[in-house]
Amino acid sequence: MDAMSDSDVLQTREALLVKAAQAWVSDPAVDPAVLGEGDGVLCYLRAYYHRIATEDLPSPSRLAAVAEAHAKLGLRRPQGRALIQVREPGPAHLGPVTPSSLVVDIVTDDMPYLVDSVTTRLNRHKAEIGLLVHPLLRVRRDVTGALREIVGVCSDAAAQDKPGDGVTAATGELTESWTHVELEQTGDRVTAEQLAADLGHVLEDVRVAVEDQRRMAAEARRRADALGGEPGSDEAEFGDLLRWLASDNFTFLGYREYDLLRTPDGEGLRPVPGTGLGILRHVRPSEAALRKLSTQILRRAQDPSERMVLAKANSRSTVYRASYLDYVSVKKLGPDGAVTGEYRFLGLYSHAAHTAPIADIPVIRRKLTHVLAEAGLTPDSHDGKDLVEILEDYPREELFEVSADELTPIALGVLRLSERKQTRLFLRRDRYGRYMSCLVYLPRDRYTTKVRLRAQEILREALNGASVDYSATIGDSALARLYVVVRAERGHSVPQVDAAALERKLAAAVRSWDEDLSAEAIRVLGEERARTLLDLCGASIPETYKADVSAQDAVDDLTTMLGLRESGQEFAVHLVEHPERWTLVVYRSGSPITLSDVLPQLQHMGLEVVDEHPYRFAGSSNAGSSWIYEFGLRPPAAAAAGSLRQVFEEALTALWHGQTEDDGFNALVLTAGLTWREVTLLRAAAKYLRQGGVRFSEDYVQRVLRSNAAITRLLVRLFESRFDPARQAGAAERCEAIAEELRGQLDEVVSLDHDRILRSYLALIDATLRTNYYRTHSPGDVAVAGGPGAAATGGPVGAADQGSRASRVVPPGNRADGR
Repeated sequence: MDAMSDSDVLQTREALLVKAAQAWVSDPAVDPAVLGEGDGVLCYLRAYYHRIATEDLPSPSRLAAVAEAHAKLGLRRPQGRALIQVREPGPAHLGPVTPSSLVVDIVTDDMPYLVDSVTTRLNRHKAEIGLLVHPLLRVRRDVTGALREIVGVCSDAAAQDKPGDGVTAATGELTESWTHVELEQTGDRVTAEQLAADLGHVLEDVRVAVEDQRRMAAEARRRADALGGEPGSDEAEFGDLLRWLASDNFTFLGYREYDLLRTPDGEGLRPVPGTGLGILRHVRPSEAALRKLSTQILRRAQDPSERMVLAKANSRSTVYRASYLDYVSVKKLGPDGAVTGEYRFLGLYSHAAHTAPIADIPVIRRKLTHVLAEAGLTPDSHDGKDLVEILEDYPREELFEVSADELTPIALGVLRLSERKQTRLFLRRDRYGRYMSCLVYLPRDRYTTKVRLRAQEILREALNGASVDYSATIGDSALARLYVVVRAERGHSVPQVDAAALERKLAAAVRSWDEDLSAEAIRVLGEERARTLLDLCGASIPETYKADVSAQDAVDDLTTMLGLRESGQEFAVHLVEHPERWTLVVYRSGSPITLSDVLPQLQHMGLEVVDEHPYRFAGSSNAGSSWIYEFGLRPPAAAAAGSLRQVFEEALTALWHGQTEDDGFNALVLTAGLTWREVTLLRAAAKYLRQGGVRFSEDYVQRVLRSNAAITRLLVRLFESRFDPARQAGAAERCEAIAEELRGQLDEVVSLDHDRILRSYLALIDATLRTNYYRTHSPGDVAVAGGPGAAATGGPVGAADQGSRASRVVPPGNRADGR
């Protein structure tokens, strides 16, 4: 931005603040004199919004309302106490807000981690932060905490982003942090009172942690000195680690000494009164009692050979960031060498600890030496350098916790992966069984958010996890790394699992769609046929199809399309039936089809199309392409019982090829379960009845047949019983039985018109003497001819449709996903 633009921005900002000062609503409780010399309100507004970009400043009236409400809160603050106000936005809080909005105002001593701790806690409540104002103000207060003067409102010192030093002896000034947060919404429905109490707990933890940090670091050095030990010994290495942690490599948040006691109720740890610092300064009543240990944990706690324990605590930090607290314990030994308690440090490894070379970190450097020795490598060899790099990139907190013996096979396993595109899983169970650390290495080009979520869910389900934390690393190598920590419910342990089986499940989950397709094609079709299929169709598969259709279903689809191309045909269909929804898959080779091509046909069959998903498999031209269409269908309410897939597919194929007429008679395929040729018979009979003078329209006849599906089926069965050449044995008796059943059902028909139409069909069938309906191997019209009895209904039946039976080109089979 040039100088002129800078000047314009400053002028715009100043004009806004001047208007805000003019919009200030004078409140008797807020004396403008305490806000600064001269125009105290304007000076206060300049300092209050110093860190907010000009383009983010709200309207002048809202600027004034927010700042004045905060000033009113800060009028009286006893020394060492934080003021917290959480409220719903009222009339004074001008500007657009959502119904679930909350406003948070805080006044407290300036100290490190304040803003990070507050915003992290708000994020834990799933709150969306709309505005954050965080000025640092130099103030003077009297002994009661009453605000006497904001002395730094217009000075540069008020805007410096540095931790305050409390009371400045020379001037009696305090550096205070004033924080204003506007929450657009909170996902967990927390109340204002609950949120205020929660933030108060957080700010108290920040205060005691900051106040005691130096003392905790000094305690770590004392414990290091007490360990002693010869150079190169475990004790000396542990002492070096404590000193290294105290050199700004660990954010100390809590410290306490514990005694290991034996009582009639059992053995366990009890805090030593007066030893707590930071967040462990105050002993809660629940912590004062003896904490009994399980047999497994007690055995480890009593083991003097494991002098230092590095692990993760059960609770998340309330200070700085919401990670699980890092736990550093040094065991106390009695004169006889037995363990009598522990010195416990809680905190978080600093950024420096995560980036320091591992060769410079005590304890970890010994693990590096151990791994290299077990591998028979030197640090300057090719594989040795790769191994060092693997450990440098290893999750640092995990590297502190894992033992050298646990680390060695994992590191060597990763080394053997090298540049191979392979999915591997490495598991490490926490020493107390509270969580499982899972390292997943997978091909970098397969890592996506969808893959990560799928892998996390597989691990969570297999390990019975209550919560999952993750981090992902994608570097220059061919592999990406996913680090997942799965925690059990508090008081429970993560189960032991079959790591190899879990790895195979993960490998299947992260495998690419194309790989799944290839494997499934080989399984279903065999090597040679699968190769033909993939060579012809593999490169043309659209990404939308891959996202929507499983590889198992794709093999069915592509096999059908391959059959179309090889046979020179252009059309095939497949129906998947479900109670509430059917899916019709249409395969088309050549030019595309549109919804208007198939919609009337489907509607005449009594179906409603609810959605359509077209997929184009590209060819050298649009005419050379292939298409798959998926139509979501709502089945007819009066569909016949049983599977209708075959008769439906045959009917729709016959319609497409013009082998039958497209009208409402086709609904009988689904309502009566008839084949398209059986429907042709009923259509021909209707035409004959119209020629014979029947006054009912074809549309009405169609509705009558659909409404009386059981009778319609019996009429067709009667015709077949009389004229099917393959069923002539016992035809007379069978026809009489069907006719008797028909007459019984006709007597139950309520509508007189329905009765007339259905009895006309029965009379026509009775009067028919011969038919070419069963001549399916020669082209021509289907016809039936009546004898002397036909005079009652008007003569011979008229011409109907061509009688050749259509069939599927290649039956695609059942879909694996039930699509």
